[in-house]
Amino acid sequence: MVQTADKRTYKAIISLGTNLGDREKNLKDAKMLISSRVGQILLQSSTFNTVSWGNSDLNHFLNEVIAIEVTATPLAILNSFLAIEKELGRKRNSSDHYENRSLDIDLLYYDNLVLQTAELFIPHPRLHLRNFVLVPLAQILPNWLHPQLNKTSKQLLAECTDANKVELYT
Repeated sequence: MVQTADKRTYKAIISLGTNLGDREKNLKDAKMLISSRVGQILLQSSTFNTVSWGNSDLNHFLNEVIAIEVTATPLAILNSFLAIEKELGRKRNSSDHYENRSLDIDLLYYDNLVLQTAELFIPHPRLHLRNFVLVPLAQILPNWLHPQLNKTSKQLLAECTDANKVELYT
C-alpha cells in the first residue's frame, strides 16, 4: 500500500466502470487490487447496468461506487488506479473520445479536498452530471456533501438532467 509520511487516513470515493470482457470479473478484480494496494473498502454500492455516457453506441457498462480508507496522496492513488487499469487490460486511446474499456477507475472525492492540477481534479469535475455515478453514490453516501457545490449526493441526483437509465444489475 502506498503511504504518506503523516500516516493519517482519508476517505476516498471511487467510481468503477467496465464494458468489455467479463464485466463482473473486471469489477471484482479491480476491487481486490484496490483493497490490497490502495486502501480498505469501507462501503460498496450495488452494481448498476448503464448506457455508455457520451456515446450510446458503445457497449453497456457495469458501474459501482466504493468508499475506501487511504493514507496515500491523491496523486499516488491516481497512479495506482492507472496501473490497475492497465494490469486489467485497459488500453488508453490518445484521443478524448469515449470508447469501450475493460476498466475505468475515477477518484470522485478525497475527503472534502478541492484540488485542481494538470493531472487531477478533485472532486471529479463531471460527477454531478452523470447518473451512473450519482445513483450508486447516493445509495451508499446520500448525505455526502460536495465541497464546491455544497449539495449532498441525494440533492445532486435529484437535480441531475442526465436522461440515461441506470438499472440495478442482477
